[in-house]
Amino acid sequence: PRFLDAWPIVAVGEDGDPTNLAGVEVIYRQGADVVALFRRSGKGGLLLIADTRFFSDMNVEDMSGYWLGNLALIHDLFRKYLGADPDAVKPLFRSPEKPL
Repeated sequence: PRFLDAWPIVAVGEDGDPTNLAGVEVIYRQGADVVALFRRSGKGGLLLIADTRFFSDMNVEDMSGYWLGNLALIHDLFRKYLGADPDAVKPLFRSPEKPL
């Protein structure tokens, strides 16, 4: 995946390491820093992607194309944490065409 403005996730009182918290599953690291995680809570949980621009224009897709790594990450997150089957969704509209 591509992160534009990622920053490390830290935990208060756990030596700064979020992986010491109960129920935390690391999704992605940049070097030693955790930048995406999921923490289970009850029947659900918290998904944290520490990049305020991850879902912004031109990071997932735009009029001229898409970033395959980010689409694959979103696809996998939906499948794993939401139990969704993104492949079963039928598009209602055809893909947009690039303006001439």
